[in-house]
Amino acid sequence: MKDIDEKDTPILASAMQLCCPIGSNDNHFKMQKAAKVYTTNDLLDLLNRK
Repeated sequence: MKDIDEKDTPILASAMQLCCPIGSNDNHFKMQKAAKVYTTNDLLDLLNRK
């Protein structure tokens, strides 16, 4: 995250350690490939699928 947004590093590191996705509308997270990122709209779409 050094070249993207260093303030997001702890969140990304936690997601990687826990092997879990990140829920965020921060576009910076979409620029990395280490963890899956879900926006609010992504989550709503998943919940509304039938």
